[in-house]
Amino acid sequence: MDVKIAFLNSILAELFMIQLERK
Repeated sequence: MDVKIAFLNSILAELFMIQLERK
């Protein structure tokens, strides 16, 4: 897996969890 892809996935997962906590 590309490092950039893994980095973006970690950020997206982080944002996704934040969105879930807001609801």
